[in-house]
Amino acid sequence: MINSINPLMGVQNVQAGQYQIQQPVSQPINQKVQNPNLNGVNALASYNQPAKTAPKTITPALPTVLQPEAIKVIEGERVTAPNGALDSIIKRNGKTTVIYKMDIATPNDAIRKIEVYDNTTGKLIREQENFNDIKPGKMPSSFLTEINERDSEGRITKTTVYSHGKLDNVAEIEYGPNGYEKATIIYADGTSAIEESTETPIQGNTMSSITSKRTQFDAKGQIVSVETIDRENRKSEKVTYKNGIPSGIKHSSEEPIANNTGINPFADKDLVPAQPYILGYDPKSIEGEKKYYSNGVLHSITTNTGNGEVIHMFDVTGRLTGIEDAKDKNNVKSIIFNNNPDVKYQGYSIVEQLGEKVTKTTMYNNDGEKEVYINNLANNTSKTAVYKDDKLVFYTESNSDDDRIAMSFDKQGNLVKVL
Repeated sequence: MINSINPLMGVQNVQAGQYQIQQPVSQPINQKVQNPNLNGVNALASYNQPAKTAPKTITPALPTVLQPEAIKVIEGERVTAPNGALDSIIKRNGKTTVIYKMDIATPNDAIRKIEVYDNTTGKLIREQENFNDIKPGKMPSSFLTEINERDSEGRITKTTVYSHGKLDNVAEIEYGPNGYEKATIIYADGTSAIEESTETPIQGNTMSSITSKRTQFDAKGQIVSVETIDRENRKSEKVTYKNGIPSGIKHSSEEPIANNTGINPFADKDLVPAQPYILGYDPKSIEGEKKYYSNGVLHSITTNTGNGEVIHMFDVTGRLTGIEDAKDKNNVKSIIFNNNPDVKYQGYSIVEQLGEKVTKTTMYNNDGEKEVYINNLANNTSKTAVYKDDKLVFYTESNSDDDRIAMSFDKQGNLVKVL
C-alpha cells in the first residue's frame, strides 16, 4: 500500500530502525533522575511515584463486511463507469452519505473503500479501506482492513486495523498546540500498549519532529519503560521499570560509523525524487474527449497532444484522482492524487516506468517528507529512500530471498545505523 494513512508511523519508525539508537550506556538507578527529558521538560515527573495503569480502553471501530450477495442488495444509486463496470454505490441517509467504491479487479463482488460524509458539513468523517485478496474461483476476502475516524478538521482521531478479519490494533490520536500529537496504540493480543507524544513545531512549510516521549505498558497495565527521544540530535534516554519500580537508565546517541555495506544510496540516480508536480490549472476546463459516469459526473478527459495522450481522471464525487501522461512513450508517467479537501497531511504520488518491469514511485507528503520506491519485477528486488527536509535519512533494499538491509543517516548524510 502506497501512502497508507497511518498516524503511528512515528511509532513504527522508532521500532523499525529509522530512529534506532547506538552506543547504549546503562546504569542502575539509586537516585532521582537527572533531567531525563532532553529538551529540559521533566517528562518523568512521576518517576518516583507508584506505577500507573495502562492507557484507557479504546473501543475499536467495527468493520463493514459485505459478501458479494450482500453487495447486490445495497440500497442506493449504482454508478457505472463508461465501460459499464460498477464503480460505486451512493447511499444517502438522513445525516450521512455513504459511498461504496468497488474494487476494479472485481467490481461486482468486492469493495475497496467506504467513505462516510456528514450531510450537514459535507466533511469526510470516516473511511474504511480494504486490501482485497482476489483469486479466480474463490470468494474475495480482505487480508487487511484499516478504518480511520476523523474530526471536523480532517485529522485522524482513531485508527482500527484488522488483519485477515481479526483485530490487530486500535489507536487513538490527540492533538494540541505547537504541533503536539499523542498517539496511544493498543494491541489486540494484550501483550502491550504504547503511548507516544511528539512535539512537532512547524518550520516554514515543513514539520520537524524535535522531541517525543514513548511509554510502554505490559499486559497488566504496569509501565515497562519510558523513553525520551531527541530526534533532531538523535539522542535518547530510556528508563526501564521492574514491578512498577524504576530499575535502570540507558543513555543513547547515534554517531557516524563506517559504511562497509558496499551500498551508497546517495550515488543511486534512480533514488532521486521525481520533480514535484504543480497543478496550475482547472483540470475540468481542458480540451479533449470527455467521458462520464452513469450519473452524469465527469469520469475522464483524454487529450491528444500529438506526442501522445494525456488523460485526466476523476472520481464519482468529481475530485481529480490522477493524470496519465503518455507524451514520452519511453517513460509514461502517472500522477496519483491522494488529496481530499477534508484530509490534512496527504499529498500525491508520481509513478514512472524506468524499464519494462521497473517502476519508480515518488510520494510527496504534505508534511514535507518524500519517499521513493523502486520496484523491479525482473529480479524481484525493491529499494526505498525516505527524505526529510530534502535530506536522505533512511534507505532499505530487499530481494526475493527476503534478504534486507536498512541504513539510517543523520542530517549531515553520515551513516549512523545499519540493520
